[in-house]
Amino acid sequence: MGSQLQGRGRKQLLKKSSRLSPLLLISVILLGLSFVFLVPPFQNPDEVKHLGGCLFWALPEQKSPEMIAFWEARVVEDMKESRWFRFVGMGEAPARMKRVSQLPYLFCSSLQEPDNRNTLYHRVGGGLLRLFTLDHRPLTFLYILRLSSWLFLSLATTLYWLWCRRREEGLFLFLGLSLIPQWVMISTSVSYDAVLGGLSLLFFLGARELVENGRWWLFPLLAVPAVLAPFVKLSGGLFLALFLGFAWLFAPYSLKERLRTVGALCLASPLLFWAAYRGSYLSALQSKVSDWFNGGTVRPDGWLLDYVQWASYWDVLGESLLFKAGWMHHSLSLFWYTPLLLLFLAAMTGLFLLWGGKMLEEREERVVLFHLLCLGSLLTLSLLWSGQHGIFVQGRLLFPVLLPLVSLVNHGLCLWERRLEMKRPWLRGFALLFLSLFFMAAIFKLLGVYYGELSAPLPGL
Repeated sequence: MGSQLQGRGRKQLLKKSSRLSPLLLISVILLGLSFVFLVPPFQNPDEVKHLGGCLFWALPEQKSPEMIAFWEARVVEDMKESRWFRFVGMGEAPARMKRVSQLPYLFCSSLQEPDNRNTLYHRVGGGLLRLFTLDHRPLTFLYILRLSSWLFLSLATTLYWLWCRRREEGLFLFLGLSLIPQWVMISTSVSYDAVLGGLSLLFFLGARELVENGRWWLFPLLAVPAVLAPFVKLSGGLFLALFLGFAWLFAPYSLKERLRTVGALCLASPLLFWAAYRGSYLSALQSKVSDWFNGGTVRPDGWLLDYVQWASYWDVLGESLLFKAGWMHHSLSLFWYTPLLLLFLAAMTGLFLLWGGKMLEEREERVVLFHLLCLGSLLTLSLLWSGQHGIFVQGRLLFPVLLPLVSLVNHGLCLWERRLEMKRPWLRGFALLFLSLFFMAAIFKLLGVYYGELSAPLPGL
């Protein structure tokens, strides 16, 4: 009798959630559109470089020196008009600066030669720009690419919403990810992080179904984003291939079903190797491995035991995962980050302390282990790589595992609610309320910085 009542309660909760979900979906999509125009041009990380990469593939194959100089000068003029130099702390642009390749600390190469970081994202973006006449300004092309990122995010968000509305905890999972300001801001920018984040989100939707219910036919489908992601961004996309192996490990397969998945992958392997060869993926992978072992940039002495440096890494990582606008310049006060940090620590504590009480079902345990392994592997390797090279880790590097992160927080808070015998999800409700306020505070911060207080140059990057 009790189980029947519990089942009815879950159905009623899902029914209520379904009524609200369409409005939430529309609101989230419109909030994403607002970020396209709210953030000034070129003010998302590396937008200048990514726009240049797309323009390289948009321009005709036979590029004359005069054409390159003309387009680079147009990009610089649009940056001046958009007050980019003032926003990043340089004041006015140097009078002699006429070309993108002359910009400091941006690592922008000439539009005549491809940047070694150009990826499938830039090729597809260049193909999109070719649909328009080349008499448009680069600033117009920037907004075309931003809107294309927003459309891709909207598609991924809609599929995510369809998945969430089928689940009891769907409201928390949907808003917990969609209301992270940094996720929305980066995912609507000119950046391959926007596409990589969407591919990772779609990957983990299928991966969770695979780990929970063991549907073997999902395995070859998950191979599609796992193969595409490294062509979009090698350093982040490689992890999806690793996560695909984790999903195979944790899925409740029979021996026959495991052999089926291996067979399906073997049949597809010639196509995968051909795509890797054609996309220069193998050579890029070799270069990455070489940089790792040879120390591509700076390897500070004693970095592994530099506790002050590690504290700085965690500080930058946490802020920039939630909200750090501009070129890592603008963040909120500590008042806003501290409660979210405490909620995260409470959730992780709940996972480790309350797990042993058999408060999780078997399939929930598989999901938690799978997500912990995915999050831990990406976080560990990213921090080790940053320590070796002497640079900070930005929160957007964790976007490929943002859904596992939100899911782990949900499970941890849910365990506390069960242990405290709460009849309603008070802890998760408070988390969503505070995250909504955090999102609003981030928007007011953007309005205040870019359209209010920035009348004088900042200290610089």
